[in-house]
Amino acid sequence: MFDGFRLDGKVALVTGAGRGIGRAIAIGLAESGADVAALARTESGLEEVAERVREAGRRSLTLPADVKDVEQIRAAFARFDEEFGGLDVFVGSAGVSQRFPFLDVTEDNYDDVFDTNVRGMIFSCQEAGKRMIATGGGSMVLVSSIVADMALAYRNVYGSSKGAVSALARALALEWSEAGIRVNAIGPGFIETAMTKPILDVAEVREAAIERTPLGRIGRPEDTVGAAVFLASPAASFITGETIVIDGGVKIS
Repeated sequence: MFDGFRLDGKVALVTGAGRGIGRAIAIGLAESGADVAALARTESGLEEVAERVREAGRRSLTLPADVKDVEQIRAAFARFDEEFGGLDVFVGSAGVSQRFPFLDVTEDNYDDVFDTNVRGMIFSCQEAGKRMIATGGGSMVLVSSIVADMALAYRNVYGSSKGAVSALARALALEWSEAGIRVNAIGPGFIETAMTKPILDVAEVREAAIERTPLGRIGRPEDTVGAAVFLASPAASFITGETIVIDGGVKIS
């Protein structure tokens, strides 16, 4: 393997690591050589992820926290400092998805999506950035979506939140470039996770998603790992402010 893709000796923190895309990326980072701290709101999946990290021969740490609560984010990062110290890789994957006709959207719907996807991402990046600036740099990978810059039915509030994530990645890439921090994003398309399964289990939704995807299938969380590890690794050392779309060709169809 080209050594530039390896993350040996690096320390990573992944939010939303208990399931879905975050879980897959956390395990992928460990298998690429990084020690991994896994942060998620629910503890149920974190220990399984930690076990997979240890199986890869890497150190693990579980950080139960709800990213909607800034004090919980700060406490989790403080615990990270106690156990691991310096942070080399941050992956922001904590997020929620909702699918409503726009006229049915409530304030609670809005708060749930934006407090998690935007507020949680902003203050998680702030904590990660403080640590990377202090130690001379690092790499951030934020999980956005294809709906950040294309329309899908009923993804109005969710799409708006992911547009904010993509904009944040570009802004931080510019602001923190002199500090040696690279910030990029990935934009998954139709990926089947515990969060999206109830939507994709609707037959007409699944059929429409597959029909719209030139590669002819729904994506898996593992399909996002290669791009995330690449962006985190030295192999991407001259890439910042970009979004790699992982959608099976939806955007070209």
